[in-house]
Amino acid sequence: MPRSVERIALPVVTPGTSRTVPVFRYGDPGARPKIYLQGALHANEMPGPLVLHHLGRLLDEADAEGLIRGEIILVPLANPIGLAQDLSGMHYGRFDQATRENYNRGFPWIGAEVAKRIGSQLTDDAAGNAALIRGAAAEVLAEKTAHSEFDHLRLLLMKLAIDADYCFDLHCAGESPLYIYCDDDPGEGRVAEFAAQLGSAATFIHAYMEDGRPFSAAIGQLWLQVARALGDISKPANAPGLCATVELRGARDVDDAVSAADARNLLRYMMRRGIVAGDPGPLPELLAKPMPITACDHGYAPRTGIIAYSVPVGARLRKGDEVCSVVDPAIADFSAARTPVLAGCDGLLFDRAGDRLVRAGEQIFRIATDAPLPHRLGKTALDD
Repeated sequence: MPRSVERIALPVVTPGTSRTVPVFRYGDPGARPKIYLQGALHANEMPGPLVLHHLGRLLDEADAEGLIRGEIILVPLANPIGLAQDLSGMHYGRFDQATRENYNRGFPWIGAEVAKRIGSQLTDDAAGNAALIRGAAAEVLAEKTAHSEFDHLRLLLMKLAIDADYCFDLHCAGESPLYIYCDDDPGEGRVAEFAAQLGSAATFIHAYMEDGRPFSAAIGQLWLQVARALGDISKPANAPGLCATVELRGARDVDDAVSAADARNLLRYMMRRGIVAGDPGPLPELLAKPMPITACDHGYAPRTGIIAYSVPVGARLRKGDEVCSVVDPAIADFSAARTPVLAGCDGLLFDRAGDRLVRAGEQIFRIATDAPLPHRLGKTALDD
C-alpha cells in the first residue's frame, strides 16, 4: 500500500498552541519484519532528520516499484517539544526546559509488567513467544497514564516502536565519525552486519541499562527485562531483530551527500533483512569489531577553561599521548594556565566535545579500545 503520513497531536499545554509528531508509514500494517527509525529525539541534533528525509525519498521509489515487504515507520522529528525551545536565538534541544530531564532518558521500563501478564504462557515456539511478548507490551503501554507533555511523548514513541523487529534511534555526537551502540547482542552476527553496512568506526554493546532508561534500551532490552522478571527461561524468548542508537557523526555534519549515503546504507540493510526487496550488494568490510561498552574510555576536564585539542577525531592514540589541553586564559603564569589531558589507554579517539568552553569534571573525549578496561567494569553507558 502507498505511503501514509499521520500527524499525531500531543496534548495542548499552552492555550492557542499545538504540537504534532509526523509519522511516515510504508508497507502493510502488521507485516514482518517491522523497522522503526526516528530522528531528533535530542531536538538539536539534525543529522538524523536529514538522513530520514533522504531515506523517505528512496522508500518512495521502492514503494512505487512494489518492493516494500515489511512494515516501515519513519519519525523524522521525534521531539516537537524540544524543537520549540529557542532562547534568544540559541536552540536547546537536549533537555526539557520544563522538567530539566534529558529527552533520551526515563522511558517506561515495562518488562516486569509484561512478564507478570504473560505468566507461564511461553511455549517452544519462538515466533509465537515473540508475538505474545509484543502483544502484552502493547497492552501494558495502552494502560499507562501520562501527565506531562513529555510523558505523553515518551508513551507515543514507545507505542510506535514496541513491536518493531528493528529499531534505530538516530542521534549525533559533538565531533565524531559514525558510531553505534546496540542494546543487546542477539547473536548470528547481527550487530557486526549492521555496523559494517553503516561504516561504523566504533560499535559498543550495552549491558543492562535500567538506571538511565534511554529510548533504544527501553525498546531493545524489553526481552532482557522479561527474562530477568521470569527467572530461568527454558522457552525461547529472544530479541527477534536488533535495536541500536546510531551516532551520525558530529552535530555540524549535516550534509546532503553524506546523509544521502547514510540513507542508501540503511536501505541496503533493509534489503539484507528482507524488509525491502532488492540486491544490497556485497557487505562492506567491518571497520571495528563490536565491543562491550567497557571497552570505551572517557577523558574529563581537570579544570574549567578552554579546550585546545592536540589531535583530530579518528586519531590512533597510545596511552599517555596528549589529547588536548585545558587553558585558563585568566592565569598570568602562562605555563600554569595550561593543563594537558592524556589518553588513558591505546585506541581510537572517536568522540570529542563540541563545545570548547568546559567546566571541571565534564567529559571531553572518548577512546574506543580493543578490550574491556578494568576500571570501566560495571559501567553500562557511554555517557555515565
